[in-house]
Amino acid sequence: MKNTFFSFTGLLIAVLLLNESQCQQNSAAQNVAALGKSGSMLPMAVGNQWIYNDSVFLQGKINEILFDTLSILKTGNQNGKTTFIFSDGKELSQSGDTIFQWVSQRSGMRFPTTLFIKAENELSYNYMFGGDVIMERTVSKMKSCDSKFSEATACYTVKDRCNAETIFSEGIGIVRERTTDCFGGEKSYMIRTLIQFIPAKNKKELR
Repeated sequence: MKNTFFSFTGLLIAVLLLNESQCQQNSAAQNVAALGKSGSMLPMAVGNQWIYNDSVFLQGKINEILFDTLSILKTGNQNGKTTFIFSDGKELSQSGDTIFQWVSQRSGMRFPTTLFIKAENELSYNYMFGGDVIMERTVSKMKSCDSKFSEATACYTVKDRCNAETIFSEGIGIVRERTTDCFGGEKSYMIRTLIQFIPAKNKKELR
């Protein structure tokens, strides 16, 4: 686990500069087109829902199986940028093919950190969590997209040094996620698998 974590103080400026650079590369038209459309990397519209099956493993053995629903509750605004607030408390925004998560420093300052970058070739970037801890992540495009969802057009895997892995499916969002506690050992983890994506427009049609 050595070198996995880096202090917040030394790298905050670099992270903010990276985010600013990414934003500048996308035109205003791209920013508008990315919001709320199923063709974006993560479909963002109030009312969108993702239903997951969560399998919890302790010391290599399955402990319990749960179901949870993630939904977009409302929109927000950070420094003039439209954000989307999810039922798990996360606040995300999207610029082109880059997804940002808004996090808070202990001082209360709120700023974006890169959650996902679409890349055709393997790319490493820094992700911040907890307000003051930075972890390096690596994203790469998968050769094939093994997804039962017809909306999926391409899949990307994101890994870190804690043996965690997230699979993003373009047009759907997260279809599979393996989360771990860096200090809890490799045998205790949770696998989250998407079983249904319900766009807000489909929910309206059913009424």
